[in-house]
Amino acid sequence: AQVVVAQSFEPSRASSIPSARTDSAMVFCCLFDSRPKDELTSVCCGTSAHSQAVEGLSEMVSAYRKIAQLTLPPGAAMVFAKLRRDMTDLEALISEATFPESRPWRSPLAQEQHEWDKIYPNGGILLRRQLCSASMGDQDWFLGGLFISDVGIAFDTGNSADEAGRLQTGFITWKDIVALHKSGPETEISICLASGSKNFSQLRLQLTISSDAEWIEEFWKLQA
Repeated sequence: AQVVVAQSFEPSRASSIPSARTDSAMVFCCLFDSRPKDELTSVCCGTSAHSQAVEGLSEMVSAYRKIAQLTLPPGAAMVFAKLRRDMTDLEALISEATFPESRPWRSPLAQEQHEWDKIYPNGGILLRRQLCSASMGDQDWFLGGLFISDVGIAFDTGNSADEAGRLQTGFITWKDIVALHKSGPETEISICLASGSKNFSQLRLQLTISSDAEWIEEFWKLQA
């Protein structure tokens, strides 16, 4: 079956898929001027996440020093003392820093919730949105946006000059889904709808990673 790709989709903008930054270098971090120079914390980072954490801590220390050079009210001394303790504690923790697992979905912005409410007034709280492919039964696959809320889901390819290139399911409540299970590849799920709830009885979704399919399946079970 062919895959139909729309130029854009609403009610939100296209998902941005995070990519890992890869850089490794010897990073030197000195928390406080009182520490002898020969005691500089030297971190040869094994992961780019560790490197980023050390870099961020170094920037915090640099900002700390800039403010510490100024004349401030007496109460600032207590704040600075706490900052020094917190940064020391943080320095001991960053060795365990890792990048979050790559995810093709993203949490909706506040404005996107507002747009969601306008289109689906009873659509609940928007939890996730992501790009995926969808098909009604054995029909062609369409690339568009999958919107997941605490009340239901919706798939929308967005505007297209060619009506044949559009697929809009409208809002599907969790309670209208009578069966949901993986089908075919690990990233594909098949959704069966209650009779009369829509003008179609089956919706297939092709997601990016298997954990997304598992998450949707488990969330549906909680609503059943």
